[in-house]
Amino acid sequence: MRGWIERYKPLSRVQEELDHVEPLAQNLYNAAEGYYRSGKLDKASSLLQEALAANPNHLKASELLAEILLSQGELDGALGVLEKLHENYPAVARPRLVDILLTQALEAKAQGNRSVRNPMGPPHPREEARLELYERVLKLDPRNAAALEGKRDIGQIWGDRLVAEGRLDEAEKTYRDAGLEEQAAGVGERLRKKRLEELRARVAGLESSGQYAEAIEVIGEGGRDFPDWDWEPDRERLERAVEMEGHYQRAVGALASDDRETAKQYLGKVIAVKPVSSAKLNAPDLMEACCTALGNLAIPLSEGKLIVEAAEQRCRSAGNREDRIAALRQIHGMMGLGNPAVCEQALRRLKPPVVIR
Repeated sequence: MRGWIERYKPLSRVQEELDHVEPLAQNLYNAAEGYYRSGKLDKASSLLQEALAANPNHLKASELLAEILLSQGELDGALGVLEKLHENYPAVARPRLVDILLTQALEAKAQGNRSVRNPMGPPHPREEARLELYERVLKLDPRNAAALEGKRDIGQIWGDRLVAEGRLDEAEKTYRDAGLEEQAAGVGERLRKKRLEELRARVAGLESSGQYAEAIEVIGEGGRDFPDWDWEPDRERLERAVEMEGHYQRAVGALASDDRETAKQYLGKVIAVKPVSSAKLNAPDLMEACCTALGNLAIPLSEGKLIVEAAEQRCRSAGNREDRIAALRQIHGMMGLGNPAVCEQALRRLKPPVVIR
């Protein structure tokens, strides 16, 4: 062990010897230390600066100069000396650097509080300067409690301001960067609800313009992003709309080519689909149009009876007034097809508490 100590000198001894590498710097430091002890700080500061000019790595000269500057309130000057010292002696310089940066942050906070400003306005320059100081502290000491708390304080202010402005994406990131996970989660939930509302609005818009297939694709997207939301009623309604419109278009095409049997087949399928209404596809009106078309095609009695029975069943199981009225309108429409007795019997059985106009 004795041999190791003789071979490898302690760090403090090495630093002391390095300070003596340049005799001029050491002599200037010795003189400055004398002035410092006698309270002549300005003279000591001047000599220490000369010592550091001769030997920039003189540890004791850097420490003493930083101490004098701090005692004189020259925080920026002391910071510059300590930052240079930190390059070669980080462990020595770090505590003082952290203290100075936190002191500057507190001063910036006090000055910001004295400024008359709108708390919901743009970030105050002092807030930005304070955040930068806290970030510098955290680079030196990542777990520094004061810096972390100060950063959270600024994050809260900025995040609240962004929320008030409706800039939720930025607010969530600001809260998260500041370590405010609860606030970030709250904004994230608001963003999620906003996204859901946007998807539902897209579905409604596409449906109103008759773009049913596109609306179903958006529902698929919603199902992936929001699996807990019940998309099935919308999907089923749109799929019925696609089915109804498809049957109707085929019936129209068959009529155009004078294929009356095919037209009758698809018009009947339109009527068999559970009613669905949208801005483009009005089920009751379409039902009446199809019934009229079937009447003009002289639908046989047997087919008319089947259609009325299907409409009667839908009327019984209708979940709301609109669907019930649509089914009843269908039965009324069939009365003009040469099967009035069948329709009247169905209406008497149902005794609907609604007025059909």
